[in-house]
Amino acid sequence: MKSLIIAILVLAVLVLPILNAVALGPTTSNVQVTPNPTNCAATVTLTAKISSGGFNITRAEYFIDATGPNGMGTSMNAQDGAFDSGTENVIATVDVTGLSQGDHTIYVHGEASCDGWGPYQSITLTVTCINPIKAFMPVANYHLRQVNTCLECIEENLPEDVPEDVQALLDEMQEHINNANTTGNSIYANNELLKALKCAEDIQEKLGITCPL
Repeated sequence: MKSLIIAILVLAVLVLPILNAVALGPTTSNVQVTPNPTNCAATVTLTAKISSGGFNITRAEYFIDATGPNGMGTSMNAQDGAFDSGTENVIATVDVTGLSQGDHTIYVHGEASCDGWGPYQSITLTVTCINPIKAFMPVANYHLRQVNTCLECIEENLPEDVPEDVQALLDEMQEHINNANTTGNSIYANNELLKALKCAEDIQEKLGITCPL
């Protein structure tokens, strides 16, 4: 009888951890996503580690911002190419082009061969992207004010009989200004305004004047 009790206790010590693992499903750890913040990247790489108490991992999946029914998330792949062990490193390429800027939560979990899905582990992904054209607008506006100031000064100091070379520079300057005013691209506009400022500089040199900026 004593030997039977000891055998039962030993069996319990060996089996209970496995049963608990089955009941809870495989655990998920080391969830990482790169790049994070995204900095205008169209995709990010999601990785995690899925571990079971003795059963092979069969699947892994992720959800963004809200979890759904088990098995209905986006599948992840085993990094070694096959789900055939009790511990798997998993990976997925996540398309973030449809996500709004700001923080988003990615939930990851896995399934073991006993058909049990484990609990989620999550990570926060920050989607960021600064539009370079929008960011350039203050610079373009600054140069536009400079161009307008120079043009007003030049027009006040033009001789009654404008030399041909000065008139050619004035025409070129006006063309660059028109290009800047009619484009929706602030980077292009800024480049055109810099060309207009160079024309203004050449005109001032020919007229022997100095205009404030």
